[in-house]
Amino acid sequence: MCVDCDYPTLLRTAGLSPTCNRLAVLAVLTRSAAPLTTREVLDSLDASAGAAMNRVTVYRILELLAHKCVLTRLACPDRVDRYCLGVSPLHPSHAHFYCQKCGNMRCLQPDSVRLETDQDASLGQVEAVQVLLAGTCSICLSRRQ
Repeated sequence: MCVDCDYPTLLRTAGLSPTCNRLAVLAVLTRSAAPLTTREVLDSLDASAGAAMNRVTVYRILELLAHKCVLTRLACPDRVDRYCLGVSPLHPSHAHFYCQKCGNMRCLQPDSVRLETDQDASLGQVEAVQVLLAGTCSICLSRRQ
């Protein structure tokens, strides 16, 4: 888990009880360097001793945590949602890179992509922004040569 985050407090602040299952899902996501699919979360939980959950429970937890903004759900070109920690003072908003060849996704540094956010008041209030860069990762590029 992120050593700086207090996940029970994060869940309570979002109005949720810090159950063992919710904490286990957060632990899987924060150990990963990249956003994870539901299947990847489930596989990681199955590999963890004592953390086995059924698929429906994992889906429900991910949906609930995304709804409460504890997690961010990323809509990806392969139509498989991925999840990462939601924006907080310890986890600033950042862009993601998606490889169209292998399907891997990774987080980019928060300052690697700049977005001008002059807000048009007629739109309303912008509450979330997702920036996804799609292309071919360096590993796939090296395989072509």
